[in-house]
Amino acid sequence: MQVFVLASLVIAILAVIFALQNNAPTTVSFLAWKFHGSLALTILLATAAGSLISFFASLPTLLRMKWHLRAHRRRLAEMEAARTGQPRPPPAGQGAPPPGSGK
Repeated sequence: MQVFVLASLVIAILAVIFALQNNAPTTVSFLAWKFHGSLALTILLATAAGSLISFFASLPTLLRMKWHLRAHRRRLAEMEAARTGQPRPPPAGQGAPPPGSGK
């Protein structure tokens, strides 16, 4: 955790230095939209937009991997319960079956 905080601090300091050294005004045009601002702000906004786009592009894969991992963990718990002869644990989020339900 401390390494993450230290790395974040270094990146923030580098971003401030970058912004102070690249304060030339620039104009960005996209279709009918125009943006006037500093070069550093334009580059930082473009970088942030690229990060968001890559996050949302990878989100389906991340979710699919999480679902597969959950299924594999459930299967492993079933196999361990069968190996030890213990009854199968209830699925996550559900309590034990009511008495006399036959389960």
